[in-house]
This record gives sequence, structure tokens and C-alpha cells, in this order.
Amino acid sequence: MTSYISQEVKARIRKEAKEQCGYCRSLQKYVLGVLEIEHIIPKALGGTDEDRHLC
Repeated sequence: MTSYISQEVKARIRKEAKEQCGYCRSLQKYVLGVLEIEHIIPKALGGTDEDRHLC
């Protein structure tokens, strides 16, 4: 199941997370790749694309 998360939503999630990984709290500036926006609960298990379900 593929989902599309808009650039606007991604930017909002990154700002709310203060440019940190939601799991290990590493700052984006110290990570060699772009931190991905992920579903906290996978869509295959009933998760949604709502902001509160993204990390």
C-alpha cells in the first residue's frame, strides 16, 4: 500500500519535531541522509496519513 505525503505536511512534521528523529532524537544536521517521515501505525494495520499518525 503506497501513500503520498505532501511536501507541506512533511515540512510541518519536521518543524514540529524540531528537525529531530522521532525515535533516537538525532538532529537532522548530524544525520548523513534525509530523515524520513514514517507512519507510527502502518497503513496496512489501520494507520492514516493524519499528522498525528506521522513521525
